[in-house]
Amino acid sequence: MEYFKNSAPLSDVIFDEDLKNTYNFNLRKNDISKQICTAIAYLHAQSNPIIHRDLKPENVLINLNGLVKICDFGLSRFSITIASLRTTVGSKIMGTIMYMAPEILIDREEASLKSEIWSLACILWEIFNENSIWEVNDQEELEEKYRNKEVPSMINIPEELQPCLQQCFSYESSYRPLAADILNSINKSNALSWICITDLRILIYDKLLFS
Repeated sequence: MEYFKNSAPLSDVIFDEDLKNTYNFNLRKNDISKQICTAIAYLHAQSNPIIHRDLKPENVLINLNGLVKICDFGLSRFSITIASLRTTVGSKIMGTIMYMAPEILIDREEASLKSEIWSLACILWEIFNENSIWEVNDQEELEEKYRNKEVPSMINIPEELQPCLQQCFSYESSYRPLAADILNSINKSNALSWICITDLRILIYDKLLFS
């Protein structure tokens, strides 16, 4: 893998106050989310779609300029061959359980584009909440949440993104959107955020001029 200067794993940035300041994280949440979704949408849109299969904040790098790169494709596969590749090897589950879709963790199904959407949604949720998506101590506790069909709260997610992200956490995988759909929702959120910031600047400018 090429050297990515002055970068840190997203997992470190999310949970470290000093790194948040260093990487200007709070002002870059939408842009970081957009770059991650763009990368996954690109992989999924290939004629032979590529599934990363270990998508998690540890495998997302961000540098001081806010540029994002997805790394560690050691488990990735072309989905055209996925039928012959199990998500489990013996009794060991590939990937990281916290970001695994229920159908993989509970039912031991094969990885798919839709299971990766669940993983992507987990990352986006953690970006906006700055917290672990599931407060569990072990795999059994997470499996229990999945069996109860629990979903994370959308309270800290940008309003324009909430419906799409909620859909990503559907326990019926076919109901989950495409990565491109999530990207479109983020783009709408970005546009509205820009309008709000612009309006605020105008208000501040008017106050300075006419006060």
